[in-house]
Amino acid sequence: MMFYSIFYNNSLEEDMFISGFYKPTPRDPVMIQLKVSIDNALIKHLGKEKGMAVDELPQIDLTHGTYPLVSARMINGLNLVSQIGVYFFILTPLLTFTIILNELVREKELKLR
Repeated sequence: MMFYSIFYNNSLEEDMFISGFYKPTPRDPVMIQLKVSIDNALIKHLGKEKGMAVDELPQIDLTHGTYPLVSARMINGLNLVSQIGVYFFILTPLLTFTIILNELVREKELKLR
């Protein structure tokens, strides 16, 4: 029994943060073909060691497709003004009122005009 790993550097691919979390990770068709070629070569080598005829050996054929894109459930129809806009509309006058009241009290305590 043989095991092997293929390590693929995808650092030059698009950043997931910029492109979105709902896109599947990119696949390299050349890398997939390389893996299938290695698998077929291993099958051929192990078959020859066991004395099997070349036409009796199994062959791996590959077909692949892309994953369907997932809809962005968290962002579709998102209206930030309706969800958190109230805080900005209320907190702005409250903060202004607090600052003005603080200055007024400070002037009264220091007996300023």
